[in-house]
Order: sequence, then C-alpha cells, then structure tokens
Amino acid sequence: MIICHTKKIIFIKTKKTGGTSFEIALSKYCSSDCIITPISPNDEKTRKNLGFRQAQNYENYFWKKEKLRTNGHFINHLPAANVKNSVPPQVWAEYKKITIVRNPYDVAISRYFFHGGEKTGMDFLTYLKNYPQHLKENEQIAPLTGLTRLDFYLRYECLETEFRDSGLDFMWKDFTKIKAKANTRPKKGASITDMFKQFPSAASLIQEACDTEIKTFGYKPIST
Repeated sequence: MIICHTKKIIFIKTKKTGGTSFEIALSKYCSSDCIITPISPNDEKTRKNLGFRQAQNYENYFWKKEKLRTNGHFINHLPAANVKNSVPPQVWAEYKKITIVRNPYDVAISRYFFHGGEKTGMDFLTYLKNYPQHLKENEQIAPLTGLTRLDFYLRYECLETEFRDSGLDFMWKDFTKIKAKANTRPKKGASITDMFKQFPSAASLIQEACDTEIKTFGYKPIST
C-alpha cells in the first residue's frame, strides 16, 4: 500500500488485481515523506531500476503536521479499516482512497496459479474448498460498504477508463509499462472459460462467497 502526500492518494492494495504494478507506478510520484510499504525483492528491484522510490516510512510513521506517531507497521495488503485507524482523521477524509477490483472468478484462478497451481498437489476445485477464506479476502481488505468504503474502485477490466475518470491519467503510461508478477499464470488453459469448463462446480463456490462484488461491479455470474 502507499500513502502519497504529493498526490493526496491512499492506495489500498487488494490481491491479484494488478496492485503491485500500480504501486510501482505511483512510487514515481512519491516524495521523501510518503509511506511506501515493501514489495517482493524482484519487484523492489524493478522499482529501483526505474529510478522510483522504494519502500520507506512504513514503520512508526510520524505525522509532522498533526504531531502524531503511528505505532507499528504499515504493511502490504493492509485492510482499509486498519489504515483508517492508523492515519489522522483529516488525512483519511481529504485523501483520495483508491483500490483495484477484478472479476472474482478471474481472481480465484490467478490466486490458484500464484500459489503453485497443480504443484500444490490440489486441483482448482480442491484448492477453493481448502482455502475458502481467500475468496472473501479482497472485500475484507477494501470493503464495499460502511465507514471504510473507499472513493474509487478501479475495475481491472477497463483500467484506462477508470484511471481517467478517477484523475489518475498522469500515471497511466507508467502503469502500462510495468508487468509485475505477469508470468505466474499459464497463457493457455487458464482462462475463465477453460477453468470453469473443467471445474464447473467451482463457480458456485465463488458466486456464493463473492456475491456482493459480482453484483456491485456488474460481473456476469458463470452458469454451469
């Protein structure tokens, strides 16, 4: 996650939604007092090679203007509720709070392959049954309702439009040049059509767990 004072942005990072690429791109516009949480060594190397700011100020941060200190760490994928409780109320109110959302059926496939796919010893359906908590995790990180609802939920499927409509067009070109974690999912046989044709009953597990996300963002339920 990132708290970018220069652009007044709080980026809440969900999982398997292109968040790391977004972080790297946004790092370019951060100053020395912005909060940038660590990412993987390979991704930090990418950030360094691009000349962007690396992880900084994520431990026991001191808010100069408010004269307050956040005890503890800001970490990757920190839920919005924790972030809200860790920043001054004025910062939470005034900054643009952003996350990325993605079709939950697609997220589930990407998470399966990110964790090793068949190398885990489990097929896709077994993986979902063994780790049902993963299906709800993004909505827990970035709630869709309540006091920690964010300002912008950028849909992964139409990011160029979403960047423009949320005032992020300044970093679009930077974002498109970064492909963090791009090779963990096979290019063949791992599409939504392929996976749910092979494991049709997996669709109902995702639909039940992610019903709110599917309806909120207009994703089409998979019929089996």
